[in-house]
Amino acid sequence: MKQLIRLFLFSLIMLSLAGCSFSNSFNGINEDNPTKTKDDNEITEIKIYKGEKLDILVVGDNPNIREKKNISFTNINLENLTKRNLDRYDAVFIMPKYLSETSEKRYNKIYKQSKIPFFFVGSKASTIPFVDNSEVTYETYADRVDESQTYISGLLYKENDKGYFAYKYRYLHNGKNFVKDNVSSIYSNVFRTIESIKDKRGDGSSAS
Repeated sequence: MKQLIRLFLFSLIMLSLAGCSFSNSFNGINEDNPTKTKDDNEITEIKIYKGEKLDILVVGDNPNIREKKNISFTNINLENLTKRNLDRYDAVFIMPKYLSETSEKRYNKIYKQSKIPFFFVGSKASTIPFVDNSEVTYETYADRVDESQTYISGLLYKENDKGYFAYKYRYLHNGKNFVKDNVSSIYSNVFRTIESIKDKRGDGSSAS
């Protein structure tokens, strides 16, 4: 019976990933290509984000970041998440406490219709629970996937229902182990991704 359950979950995961384009937005930084991937064993430092100002919605507590001047956080509860015009902002952060609830099917429509990316902080199931339309819970996926190397997973749906982009941001690596007590610098790469997406949108929209 357990084998049948595992096979069922594996099949759901494969179906969820079928329309997914993974971005190589990991923690390796290259001056000419900010999202170029390096070997994990070389990841010991992430440069601070010095790009344009970003306005980000946060479901939960604001994260601890190094960028104080060019990053603006606005807190929002889940009820307002379904009502507010999210596209006036540059991205949405879903903090760990709310991962389970925001994986419910009723939020899928929000992710699909939004032109901005969502980032799920601390997700142990990558973006799978947030694109899956089944009744499988976040906790079940987290138990099966058990993502231990990635701290933040991102999601941005393509236009005209043509799939989605998935982003993964791994913990720093000191050459031997992943360093999980220094996560503030990981956000710097997330900000680079958000800026890149914002530039491609080309609308210069802001929450100001």
